[in-house]
Amino acid sequence: MKNVLVLLAAIIALSSCKPVLIYDLSLSSVNRPEDVTKPFGDKKVVSFEGSDTPVYTYEDENIYITWLFLQKQLGFVITNKSDNSIKLIWDNMKYVNYNGESCGIIHKGVFMYEMRNVFQVPTVVPVGATYEDALFPVDFGHYTGGMNEWKPGSLFPQENIYEKNIKSYKRACESLMVNVLFPIMIEGVENEYVFQFKINDVFSNRKK
Repeated sequence: MKNVLVLLAAIIALSSCKPVLIYDLSLSSVNRPEDVTKPFGDKKVVSFEGSDTPVYTYEDENIYITWLFLQKQLGFVITNKSDNSIKLIWDNMKYVNYNGESCGIIHKGVFMYEMRNVFQVPTVVPVGATYEDALFPVDFGHYTGGMNEWKPGSLFPQENIYEKNIKSYKRACESLMVNVLFPIMIEGVENEYVFQFKINDVFSNRKK
């Protein structure tokens, strides 16, 4: 699975006309409610540190989710394992970048610039159903004018790193983390899942 995800990200980046840095991320930890039926209850942290292989999926009694990090978005596929429908609360979702700065998100299909601050209707995922979407942090895009369209931007720096410097740049990135606050309504209670991601690797599509 890991090889497929990295290959997909690389293919998309390599199709670009100009050199880009490709970042491979995986889950570091998940902070989740101990009891999803209790508002503001105790939290539980599930850590993946020390795992022999990168982790891209998380599962508990309510959800199964797989993440795919691309240069301009965080894609995911979520399955509802609970006994009730769940809701994804888009307006309360947040992306926290490697500098600790937080911003809102829009999701796939919402690309009109003026809609970035407009209410986004929660998505209902029925019992046993699977839903696929992608998150685009609003502060990492730009307005193109004309059609009033919003274009997503890279979530990580696109420095002009030459191959001889890439190893030192990788080391500098090892401690960087990003977080996604991912609220899910379960049995009428809004539960805050916080997914933390770490950088596994950085490489360039620059030709030698």
